[in-house]
Amino acid sequence: MLQKQLNQLVADATGEDLHEIRHCGVSIVDPFDSNFDPELNHLSPADN
Repeated sequence: MLQKQLNQLVADATGEDLHEIRHCGVSIVDPFDSNFDPELNHLSPADN
């Protein structure tokens, strides 16, 4: 999938402007990368 295709799908699904989606930097993440968390919240699973 191309980045522009992903951006368009996210924009369509969320109703956000395509420019805003590009600005946010949406990307595909490898589901097997268990250490990936771009926004660590430092909460225990019980707190979420």
